[in-house]
Amino acid sequence: MARFDSTRLAAIDARMQAWVASGKYERLEYMIGDQSGVAHSGATGDTSVYRIYSMTKPLVSLIALQLVEEGKLQMYHPVAMYLEEYKMLLKRTQAGPRPTAGRLTVKHLITHTSGLSYGFMTDGGSARLNMANVHGDPNRTLREEAAIIAKIPLEFEPGVQWLYSVSTDVLAAVIEVVEQKPMQEIMAERITGPLGMDDTAYTADADRIAPIQGGVEGLLYANTVADTYPHDNPKFARGGHGLFSTLADYGKVALSLLNTARGGDGPHIVSPSTLKWATHNHVADQMPIYLESDPRSINPPVTGNGFGLGFAVVKGDGAVPSAPGAFGWSGAADTWFSVDPETNLFMVSMAQNFDWPGASYTLASMTHGALRG
Repeated sequence: MARFDSTRLAAIDARMQAWVASGKYERLEYMIGDQSGVAHSGATGDTSVYRIYSMTKPLVSLIALQLVEEGKLQMYHPVAMYLEEYKMLLKRTQAGPRPTAGRLTVKHLITHTSGLSYGFMTDGGSARLNMANVHGDPNRTLREEAAIIAKIPLEFEPGVQWLYSVSTDVLAAVIEVVEQKPMQEIMAERITGPLGMDDTAYTADADRIAPIQGGVEGLLYANTVADTYPHDNPKFARGGHGLFSTLADYGKVALSLLNTARGGDGPHIVSPSTLKWATHNHVADQMPIYLESDPRSINPPVTGNGFGLGFAVVKGDGAVPSAPGAFGWSGAADTWFSVDPETNLFMVSMAQNFDWPGASYTLASMTHGALRG
């Protein structure tokens, strides 16, 4: 018996078409599969290349895990071992900036417990990041960006709480120092090349890029996205965003991770043991985690999740159907993926709308409804 109900799969296609007809999306692409491969996919318009924003983060995190497997990096290593500017960090206090008591480590970066913030937040760290034009100048190198970030006081002592942040940009700079290569080359050699992701890179053909909708004036705004997320700057690379990809390419990532988690064949980015470690909730002491979002949004960005080494990890009590242990992440412009080892399922959704109307959550809910068993 087929694992998926064909009538319900057709209903997914109809619902995605309805999303586009409503004007909420210009186009949508989506994929559902299991260990045997792609079970169903759809596109409401031309197949495209997408700015995947923070779906860059899991790929950079996987590279860090590869380096751990090779003995070149450890999660407990101080970041200052690799980036000298991180030796004397400050944190915000009521009395003003003060030196941190502990050291910032690689694990703090990959789990977003570093104390760093993000430019779209409303805290003091966000304001300072924006004043320093972090993520505003694509002509800066990754190392230059990391050096500027080091000058901004942390929101709290490293390890105290979870706060989504520019941590993965700093992690990528560490990786560049370890590998003595630019991130563009490292990504191609370690992830996109081995998986055959021919359309995933820090540059893209302008004619193939899907248009973006929504957002508010500032960092995440459709009208200015090309200024901060260029498609044709060969020097541009970041750890937390910056990649362009396609549905087919990111589907290869999801399938590879599902096969690794379930002991299947195929190219493995990391070992099954490493992936199991990485998809354990490493922030149990900082729960519940909270991701600040536009107050107009009705979406549950991290509700019901913990966080591992580069992935959100489902606890099983969230607002969207998913089995405990499923893991994945999303991008600011409404790209999303999930790998569910228990259910033998992966899903990938590609869209471009900073307002996140909800198509990825529709895909998740309807896919679980289409499973026969």
